[in-house]
Amino acid sequence: MAGIEIRGLSKFFRDGSRALEGVDLDVGDGELLVLVGPSGSGKTTLLRLIAGLDQPTAGTIRLSGSDLAGVPPQRRNAALVFQNLALYGHLSVADNLAFGQENKAESGTRKGAGGNDRVGQVAELLGIEHLLERYPAELSGGEQQRVALGRAIGRQPAALLLDEPLSSLDGPARRILRREVKRVQRQLGMPTIYVTHDQAEALALGDRIAVLDRGQLQQVASPHEVYHRPASRFVANFFGAQGMNLILGQLKHDGGLATFTSVGMAPQIPAALMNGVPEGPVVCGFRPEDAEYDYPSSSESDWVVESCSMDGDVTYVHLQPPSIVKQSTPITVRQATFIQEHRPPPPGTRYPLRLHVNRLHWFDATSGKRIPVLNLEA
Repeated sequence: MAGIEIRGLSKFFRDGSRALEGVDLDVGDGELLVLVGPSGSGKTTLLRLIAGLDQPTAGTIRLSGSDLAGVPPQRRNAALVFQNLALYGHLSVADNLAFGQENKAESGTRKGAGGNDRVGQVAELLGIEHLLERYPAELSGGEQQRVALGRAIGRQPAALLLDEPLSSLDGPARRILRREVKRVQRQLGMPTIYVTHDQAEALALGDRIAVLDRGQLQQVASPHEVYHRPASRFVANFFGAQGMNLILGQLKHDGGLATFTSVGMAPQIPAALMNGVPEGPVVCGFRPEDAEYDYPSSSESDWVVESCSMDGDVTYVHLQPPSIVKQSTPITVRQATFIQEHRPPPPGTRYPLRLHVNRLHWFDATSGKRIPVLNLEA
């Protein structure tokens, strides 16, 4: 396929530590793939290997069908935008945009705003035509980011590699630039890898998401699939404003029902929703929106409000297990809609908990891998 093809890519350092191991990944023409994971998971290393700034220990990288082994960075035709931008402070915006373009003749007309030259076209695409005469120190953070992106795409590369380009911007600027990046990438149609540690950014931007942890790919799928069918406990807990609640318990099948017994809960689940999930120790996962608490109670067997946190128009309630349970497995649910004026419940309030049993996730207690429910999951 055209685009970026990665097979068996590994990178080990001299001390034996692993940056990447056995990575297989494809990025198609016109695709925006978001590479996400915690700090130290190997995201930047992968971009540097594609760009040729580092050399792999094993594996192959192909760009537009050509093997990049032995090809120096300047001949790879892959544009890498770093987190720190690295604009040339002594050059105007127009000169920054023109820097590195193969057709040096364009430099004579690069300040034109009519869109007839390459710099003018890039400036118009990014909405920075009015900034061409300015210098980087005279720009806002968002404007500097547009210039850095423009300098990269001005080369007309075969692939675009973006290493956390928006991490230094404030919330409003990030939201605006996030939409701009997606719009520009769509118009240019080039394969793009966008690195971030922000799960919300990954869900908002990606055609697909690749999840890295400790140098190994955990899942590559659409944002919908990653959120609703995480491949492991790590992926489940990484995505979502509050992650996923993960509770270890015992599962027992009994005729047409299965019972999951754990701290403060023993939901009975129709057997049709549990086909393929074995008896014994298992981890049950559920999102905050997939559980409800009822009206307050005085029972010591009910969950206890520890605290609440607000995220826009949603309030999350953090609950501790019943006081009769010695072990602590706190969970988070969305605030109940029946509460008057959406005021959060005070700490110490007790509530019975109900789970939406058709939205539960199951993970192996040892490996952490997802246990698919047969006939319900392809």
